[in-house]
Amino acid sequence: MIKQSLCRSGFHTVQMVTTFGMPEIGPWLSDRAYEIALTHIRNNREAIDKIVEILLEKETITEISAELQRERQKNAELIERISILEAQILKRDNNSLLSNGQVSILAIVNYY
Repeated sequence: MIKQSLCRSGFHTVQMVTTFGMPEIGPWLSDRAYEIALTHIRNNREAIDKIVEILLEKETITEISAELQRERQKNAELIERISILEAQILKRDNNSLLSNGQVSILAIVNYY
């Protein structure tokens, strides 16, 4: 509604000034459009404040959600690295046992 009022007012201002050569009415109409917009803002201040609050909350929630997703990705990468390192350590330990001739059933089972 505010946008429509401003657009109509702006359009009429330009139309009147260009069509009728009325440069003195242009500033008056612009001032009037400003007053109308200001009145709409004042009359709807509570709703506007609520919209701002919701948008800020949404932005905060979106940022937190994105941060959590990044942390989950980091954790997944760390878990993958840990699994690879554990497998390498187990393989190294089993190879060491095999080369030393200290083979046990547990080492054979863990190796495979």
